[in-house]
Amino acid sequence: MSLTTSPLTIDHAGEWASLRRRINEVSGLLWKPTEQEMVEALAPSSTFDPARQTWGMWSGGALVAFATVAVRDHPRHDGINAAYIDSGVHPDLRGRGISSALLELAEPVAIELATARLPAVPLVLTAVASSTDQPSIDLLVDHDYSAVRYFFEMSHDLSGEANEDSRTREFTPADSEATRLAHNDAFRTHWGSGPASAEKWNQFMTSAGFRPDLSRIVERDGEVLAYGMVSSTVPGEAYLELVGTRAAAQGNGLGRAVLNSVVAAVRSAGGFTTLGLDVDADNPSGAGKFYGSAGFVNAARTITYEKPAR
Repeated sequence: MSLTTSPLTIDHAGEWASLRRRINEVSGLLWKPTEQEMVEALAPSSTFDPARQTWGMWSGGALVAFATVAVRDHPRHDGINAAYIDSGVHPDLRGRGISSALLELAEPVAIELATARLPAVPLVLTAVASSTDQPSIDLLVDHDYSAVRYFFEMSHDLSGEANEDSRTREFTPADSEATRLAHNDAFRTHWGSGPASAEKWNQFMTSAGFRPDLSRIVERDGEVLAYGMVSSTVPGEAYLELVGTRAAAQGNGLGRAVLNSVVAAVRSAGGFTTLGLDVDADNPSGAGKFYGSAGFVNAARTITYEKPAR
């Protein structure tokens, strides 16, 4: 089989989304990426050059595999720099060495770019696999990656009792910066997290799927104490992209208030059948149990793999 390799462009967004949906379906993941999401994923930024950090592989004019590299503009809160490699191969073409070839293309670029941006910071390479996707797990293990963290994809069917909490209100664009600061505070001790830059935050705020009308915050005197940011890219499905509470405000039920208000808002909006989120299974705050007690159930699990860059 003859394959050609070249960078991904927005002209490939629809085909890329279709390929990723097929891979996710076979891998047991819930995300159904849309063409618009892939267009946004290919937008250049200060840390991302699609001509340098993406690869597509074509067979007979059809996109059959891809890889991307993402680098950070700041170290993680634990002082580590991490470069993220995302890749996938059409299920019908697995077992032909394509995945290994993509990883071997991506790793040197990830190391070069990440080291150039943060030269004095220890670097790890990071990748994620579905817990039911054994070929991807085997690939990463064979390339010296080790499992370091587990995450659950959770889903809520919008049944049960959930009412808007009077302490919360709808998010507005004027709340953007205060919410970014709250997010950076809330996640400053969370595994693998780093500060969200104004540029990265704005990319999310201006994304086509972001739903400020369904997002909720707790705000006092201009400071956001807790927040829940919602998106929707697929009809009938909403997603709780970001949720957190400032460290100093924890223990007052504000996280529960935001969560209940988001569930109630999504339900009241009509047309939605599910609300999803991702949660760190090893979160020391017990977030998984917290969401479970609010009606979310585990629907899929992913494993984060890392290896030190050499």
